[in-house]
Amino acid sequence: MGSSESLLWMTIISIAAGIISLIGAAFLGIPSIVLLLLMGIIIGPEVLGVLDPHLFGDGFEAIIKLCVAIILFEAGLNLDKDEIKRDQRVIFRLISIGSLITLFCTAFFTKFILGLTWSLSLLFGSIVIVTGPTVIQPL
Repeated sequence: MGSSESLLWMTIISIAAGIISLIGAAFLGIPSIVLLLLMGIIIGPEVLGVLDPHLFGDGFEAIIKLCVAIILFEAGLNLDKDEIKRDQRVIFRLISIGSLITLFCTAFFTKFILGLTWSLSLLFGSIVIVTGPTVIQPL
């Protein structure tokens, strides 16, 4: 099977797995990310090896960035203003206390596990507050 055929099949399998995961999550009444993550692990190189992201080459990072942008855009469209007003205290605590905990814990672990300088560790921790390690790592 050629490289372009492999990419086509991987794309088809990925879309089918995503649709199955979304339907399954709706049927089970659980967040879709749970089944999407589980399905990705199962069909990815970690378990069955059906999907090989290395076949996409340099385009893989562009695909990831595009998907992250779509996810963030969709999440912004689905914000419920009434729910935000109702949960203001929880949101405030999450933004203030949660952000500080994330900043210092991430800085601590990146300093001692990755061996970064304190300034880079604090920078990494501050960026992780607003995005997450899966977004920052490729950057």
